[in-house]
Amino acid sequence: MATTTFFDYTGDGSDKTFDYSFPTFTQTDVVVEVDGIIVDNYTIPGYATTGTKTVTFDNTTGTLNTDLCESTGAPKTGLSVRVYRDTGVDSAKATYTAGSSVKADDLNNNQTQVLRALQEEQNQTITTSKIK
Repeated sequence: MATTTFFDYTGDGSDKTFDYSFPTFTQTDVVVEVDGIIVDNYTIPGYATTGTKTVTFDNTTGTLNTDLCESTGAPKTGLSVRVYRDTGVDSAKATYTAGSSVKADDLNNNQTQVLRALQEEQNQTITTSKIK
């Protein structure tokens, strides 16, 4: 069974909340695009690493792109909204030191980091904004 790493919606000009349920390490692993452009005018109230969470668009958070969002922050009617996971892989979740014990949690976190990044590459659809 494929792991879901993104959720697609269509803006209606008034809906400001969009759910997602993929696991993350940190809140910064959650990325939101409107019409293929990454936006930052949202919050994730009650953020948790697992379970169903909600992205809430806001006109006072981040930068409001008026080409993509209404003055309330809601994505404009007919525009695609994608909430997806982008697990950082620039550095390992844990590092090991010579002479120190190797902890199961560190091994599991590193393996989970790689697994999630691979799931994202395998399961997300290729969008026009990703083609150079």
